Amino acid sequence: MAENSEIQSEIQVDVELSKSARSACSKEMMAAMNAIVAVQADIKDYMKEMKEDVDKYQELVDKARMKYNAEQLDAVKTEITAKVVSLLNHISQIEDDIKAYQTEKKAEIAKFEAIINLNRSKLNRGKDTQWVQVTIKKNFKEKVKIYTRNDTGEVVKELPLTEDDLQMTLEDTE
Repeated sequence: MAENSEIQSEIQVDVELSKSARSACSKEMMAAMNAIVAVQADIKDYMKEMKEDVDKYQELVDKARMKYNAEQLDAVKTEITAKVVSLLNHISQIEDDIKAYQTEKKAEIAKFEAIINLNRSKLNRGKDTQWVQVTIKKNFKEKVKIYTRNDTGEVVKELPLTEDDLQMTLEDTE
């Protein structure tokens, strides 16, 4: 069996936040919060505008239905029905547009909330995580895996070898 084995890999490690990194996190959080406020204002304006459109079309539907008495209604029923159906289709389209808009804006807000949560976590922990290249050395004699950063040579962690790690491979038997 081989004494040692090396594998190149990447792992996440914690890195202390510098003062400038803390400041950048705070600024990014504030920008995201301001963006959420702006999106919410856009939603409010859009909803007001769409409600006005729906109300306008609903008013036209109501007028079309009440414009004629019973005798006149029979004579123009087809024309009125077509107008009412057209107006109701407009209302339905507006309602569909509103749902699509709301879905889009909810996703936009969720993106900004994720930015806020990530930066809040960094600030609370005082650390960030980053990917670094490592060499994983398996020492079969001592039954440990040693993760060493390639850039600094720092040992990041040591773990006991698992049962799978201890299994002999074809290369080990040659």
